[in-house]
Formats: sequence, C-alpha cells, structure tokens
Amino acid sequence: MNAVIATYAPQAGEGGLPCSPGPARSDRGRQAAKRETARPVSTLSRSPTKKARVLVADDNEEILKQVKSTLRKDFEVAGVVSNGQALIETAVQIRPDAIVCDISMPVLNGLEAIRRLKEHGTTAAIVFLTIYRDAEFVEAAFCAGGLGYVLKVHLNSDLIPAIRSALAGQRFVSPSISKP
Repeated sequence: MNAVIATYAPQAGEGGLPCSPGPARSDRGRQAAKRETARPVSTLSRSPTKKARVLVADDNEEILKQVKSTLRKDFEVAGVVSNGQALIETAVQIRPDAIVCDISMPVLNGLEAIRRLKEHGTTAAIVFLTIYRDAEFVEAAFCAGGLGYVLKVHLNSDLIPAIRSALAGQRFVSPSISKP
C-alpha cells in the first residue's frame, strides 16, 4: 500500500477505499461511477426559477461558513451536518439535489457515507470537498459515486462550477489536480 493511502484511516466498521482491491467491489464501484456520469440529475422536481438544494457535510466550522457564503447566491443550502452518519440521515430526510461532502469526517467518513447513500438509491449529485489532492482519493471519490472533486484551497473558484457540472451529470476535478 502506498504511503498516500495510508493517510486515509477508516474508522471502525467503515472498510477501506471504495475501489480497493477485490474484483467484485472494484467492478461494482466502476460501474456505478460510469452510470453516474452518463445521466444528469433530474431537474423535474424543481422549477426553472427555483435554486438547487444543497446539503453540506464537513466537520470544520470555518469551512462550513465559507461554503454557505459561497453557495448563497446560486444555491439553496438545505442543510448542514458535521459527520457521515448525520449526512446519511439528513440526505434521506430532505432529498437534496446535490451534496457537498468532506472525505475525512468523524463517526463515518464521507466516502463510506456517499457509498451507502448511493446503494440506497440517492439521486443527489455528489461533490467531494477535501484537502486530499492525491489521485487515489480522486478515484475513490468517483468510485463512491461522486461527480465532483474540489480542493478546499480552491473552494471559492471551483465549488460552484463543480456543483453545476455534477447536476448536469458531468465530472469536475479541481484543475490543479491531474484527473484519474
């Protein structure tokens, strides 16, 4: 295992990176990622004048404030949570159009939370917002069901285009990262 992946520490009961070795898991994750990039998120549930509803998950209060401020003009922030388990519970309850999710959170990490939401049929467009710039994490995010991958240092410039791309069924990766 390379040192980069070793920095990712799954918590009890989470498992490893979603596309880690094992043909069944890897194939399933890749198939899910392909399906997600092939179809845009349905816009039938909202009118053309209504803002897309976004659920934000991050355990850093300063990042949450910055995300809410950045999104305020273009999107409705439908909810804010600080851990993966709360993300699952809130997403099931409010059915957002998009989810902006950190990878490293307490209780349940963002990769596992999104993977579980996708397994349960969420149609929300997923954008990961993270500090990890390594290709392994980008791939893991897409395997978990994400369509966007934004570095926190580029939150102000990349988050809105990433959400718009994800809502259109297209992938987005912060330009400072090489794509997997």
